[in-house]
Amino acid sequence: MKRRWLLLPILPAAALILASPTPPVSIRYDLNELVVPNDCTAWSWTGCGVVPSRAEAIAEARARAEAEARRRAAIAAGLRLVVSLPEQRIYVIRQGNLITTSIVSTGMRGHVTPTGTFTILGKAVKHRSNIYSNAPMPYMQRLTNGGIALHAGHVPGYPASHGCIRLPLAFARQLYAMTDWTTRVIITREAPGSAEAAASLTGWRSTIRQATAEESRASGLVLASAESGTPLTQ
Repeated sequence: MKRRWLLLPILPAAALILASPTPPVSIRYDLNELVVPNDCTAWSWTGCGVVPSRAEAIAEARARAEAEARRRAAIAAGLRLVVSLPEQRIYVIRQGNLITTSIVSTGMRGHVTPTGTFTILGKAVKHRSNIYSNAPMPYMQRLTNGGIALHAGHVPGYPASHGCIRLPLAFARQLYAMTDWTTRVIITREAPGSAEAAASLTGWRSTIRQATAEESRASGLVLASAESGTPLTQ
């Protein structure tokens, strides 16, 4: 009993100590040690790894900016495909110059081909539809996650597809070899009617000229006839 009573005076003192406010902690950061995010999405003072100097952080930021500039330049120099729904025609343009043109067949009534600007999400030389009875889609270049694509197929001269853009076989094969991640496909309800008007839809406003046969062969795509999309005899 005596031991128990001896502890009682100690308890209020301990409670008083625990209840006292904690003194503030002063933290100083070295501004010469910046933290560069590896997997981080923003600059921070903790985690990810420390760069010894500002110079290295600036060099890394400059390298990222230059890489982004190269990416944008590659996209700007990339191939542009203008698909006119009313004309049922595709124009192949690079940096304002018409490389070739061909007839196409787009979506029939009830299966309208969507308009807008698209990138090529995937490519396959041999492909079959997983929606329409396993139909063949040679030289398929997918534009949407819903299955809209450029591919070789029957081109009767009017809209006849389920939304895809059908191309003459020879043209589809040649175009397939030219496109990449920098290619942009512009599907429009406008009827350009000329190379100049088609090029203007891609953002190019400079003087447009028809590419020569030599330039077309150097680009990997021979000139196509205006009506059939088949190569012209040079």
